[in-house]
Amino acid sequence: MLKPSSLRSRIDLLIGALILTAIAPLKSEPEPVWVPKLEDSQVFITYGELKRLTDQAAIAQRPSPPPPVPVVPACLTQVRYQLKFEKHTPQLIATFTAENLSSGWTSLPLGSFHASAQDAVPPSTRLARLDDQVLLILEKPGRAELTLSLAPTADGAFEIHLPAQSALNSLEWTAPPPEYAVQLTQADGTSTRHDQASIVSLRPDKSPWRLDVVKRNETPSQGLAHNSAIITEALFQTQMAQDGAQLTSVTVRLEHSTATTLPLILPDGAEMLRCAVFDKPVSSQTSSAGIQLTLPAPSNHGDPDNSTEVTFTYFLRGAALHDAEGEIDLALPRTSLLIRRLDWTIELPEGLQLTASGNLEHQASPAPKSHVLQLSRRLCRDDVTQTRITYRHPNLNVR
Repeated sequence: MLKPSSLRSRIDLLIGALILTAIAPLKSEPEPVWVPKLEDSQVFITYGELKRLTDQAAIAQRPSPPPPVPVVPACLTQVRYQLKFEKHTPQLIATFTAENLSSGWTSLPLGSFHASAQDAVPPSTRLARLDDQVLLILEKPGRAELTLSLAPTADGAFEIHLPAQSALNSLEWTAPPPEYAVQLTQADGTSTRHDQASIVSLRPDKSPWRLDVVKRNETPSQGLAHNSAIITEALFQTQMAQDGAQLTSVTVRLEHSTATTLPLILPDGAEMLRCAVFDKPVSSQTSSAGIQLTLPAPSNHGDPDNSTEVTFTYFLRGAALHDAEGEIDLALPRTSLLIRRLDWTIELPEGLQLTASGNLEHQASPAPKSHVLQLSRRLCRDDVTQTRITYRHPNLNVR
């Protein structure tokens, strides 16, 4: 028979075993793990590593540098002039090589001339004329080549006005026909003759150049000889009335060493009123080709630099000015002599505001007036100097 104390011990053991059996599965289950969020995490790095990271972030945030821009939007790399003889007829061909360095539209002046297209003009190439300058207009980037046949002047010669932007300029000609020679004349009147095929480099400071085909045994004309007359200075002053009447006073100074003539072609409808050499009246010869003023060889009248001063005045009846606004076209006399510089002052009735376009440059005046224009031009010969003036009354209300 069991004693009470033994029985109680056995019962306690049995209860303890049951408790252990009940809680054993609970202890075998893994305890849940708490994962912190990324923004709540903490990172410990050195100061050097932190500075390196911040510097890299600052560099990444900097804007990208713009792409390099060319010095000029377009360039005229080369101009080649070729004088050819087709059935003994001279023909001057000009080939322009240009390149558009920009990504869009741009333009290049090719010079002052009249021409026709020798080859088909590329679709991306366009031509325009502004202030008597032929402009090459390029649409797409890249290189373009244009070939033109230049028109001769009225006397059958060719004039080459070199583009200011051209880097390389050359003139090449084939052998002229028998008994003929190619005569090349610079702007200062210096000329050379060639009876064989050749190629030369053209300097812009000697422009314009003149090409003539002459007989080999022919004496050079006075206009092309070393003592040819050159107009060093020409001053024109034009006054215009409301009814369209125009009065132009002209003073020209010529350099020459022998007796010569000053050929003039006045604007259509103009009438010569007065002409003088060193303030002494002289007569002029008028023909279908224009007016010829005979100038004696320089003497003690003239300056030591062998120059002669000629003055003349002509009158022209033009269209009357409108009361509010309008446009008028004016032109100067034409001459076959080289003019180094001309200045043209145009005065319209007071109260008008004027703007002008053409083959002249505007000149600043120390005391500008709205109804007076100061224009100028350099190095011109045997072409028309002209301007189109737009005028308006600024305070006139027209109903």
